Amino acid sequence: MHLAGWAATAALLAAGCRPVDAGSQAERAELDRLVARCTDAMVRDVCVARRQSAANSTPAASQVFVAGVGAIDAGAYAEIRSAGEAMCGLVKTRCIQGWNDNACVAARSLWPATASAR
Repeated sequence: MHLAGWAATAALLAAGCRPVDAGSQAERAELDRLVARCTDAMVRDVCVARRQSAANSTPAASQVFVAGVGAIDAGAYAEIRSAGEAMCGLVKTRCIQGWNDNACVAARSLWPATASAR
């Protein structure tokens, strides 16, 4: 029985050492839909992806107001905008790192699941 206890403890420790799962199938599907909405928005407004932005400098305010969206984190918004054509890849990477990451939260605000044709 003592051996069984060690085996159970070893199994629990091994489980804690596994890499962080990117999330459930539903979470991965939601991330895929978010990236698709980002890509759709970028394709519809190529100017946004190609425009040089002053986002390389530190934003003066902590939040920016985006018409039709509301207030979002200024630094995250600047980071997304300055990524240019790579912005949807940036969104995917940041959302995988953390669903509550500022850039991920900003992206979900910019391209919500119930997005109408913007």
